[in-house]
Amino acid sequence: MVHVLTSVLKKVHRALRAGGGVLIIQPAPLASIVAVEVAGVAEFCEEFEGPNFRRYLVANGEAIRRAVDEGFFAIDTEGTTPGEGLYHCRSYDSVDEWIADHQSFCEDVEEVEAMSDRIHDVVGPRTHRVLEYYREYRALLRKP
Repeated sequence: MVHVLTSVLKKVHRALRAGGGVLIIQPAPLASIVAVEVAGVAEFCEEFEGPNFRRYLVANGEAIRRAVDEGFFAIDTEGTTPGEGLYHCRSYDSVDEWIADHQSFCEDVEEVEAMSDRIHDVVGPRTHRVLEYYREYRALLRKP
């Protein structure tokens, strides 16, 4: 997979003018936090250790490093946002909506199912909202 992503970055390199850039934004390969609210009150909160598509995130990181090492790009800026202790938040109207969003990309479907079972045990048939807190990795690469 890394060789495919490296090939894509090389094609982007060929398409850019000197000094041109490409911004890469993806989830950071860190655990997210899943919380569930019922009537505005948090009733469930756990770290989700099986982030979606972890192998893709790792492969993207390796492809970026290869492209930089081979001189196709230089890293202009790189980092995880937001800062320490802060998170982006994605909201879902139900655990079923959260599951649907995660199943197609998740490597560990059993972990998604286990967490959804724990959430269902807590909320039962009550109307609820799932909040997922996560961080993003961003890299701005410049063509030398």
